[in-house]
Amino acid sequence: FASGQNRGSALGLEMELIPLRGTRDEDKPAVEGLRTVRLRRNVDMVLRRETKQASGPAQVENAHVTSAGSFEFNLETLVASFQDQVHVERLTEVGSPDHITCDLLRIVFEQVMAAVAGTGIQPVNQPPAPRADAMAPDLGSLVFRRMWAEGKEVTLTAEQRQFSATMRGLTYDAQTRVV
Repeated sequence: FASGQNRGSALGLEMELIPLRGTRDEDKPAVEGLRTVRLRRNVDMVLRRETKQASGPAQVENAHVTSAGSFEFNLETLVASFQDQVHVERLTEVGSPDHITCDLLRIVFEQVMAAVAGTGIQPVNQPPAPRADAMAPDLGSLVFRRMWAEGKEVTLTAEQRQFSATMRGLTYDAQTRVV
């Protein structure tokens, strides 16, 4: 599958549709939109993020995420979840990898318009409220805001900084750059 510059593979696909409210057109399905997309198991995904620079070309970061379990993206809350034996690898600007392993990884996105205006940002430890415009979010305008890693053993390794830590949970806020 592909969505924008993000690529991946998995076994099994489920989509939860939003039923049509109001009068149905006989020529169209009784569906108003898409609520969630779920990849059932053996997820292997490369997520790409471009950051515009004040001068020069955009900085591109790739994160390679795998999970033995499912991946789910909720289009109402803009939260992506990976479950069961989750592993994330991201190359730093000098090319050395950072790794996270956990049981559950949640990634929170935000529409660029809201990020620019500074609205819609929830407290770090609370999931975002459902969005009223979930029927047609512009996936190309999403930006990474936060992530939570949880599990019996969450491991963070940063080879460049010669750092390794084991914990039960990890939260990272991209806007404040706080772990």
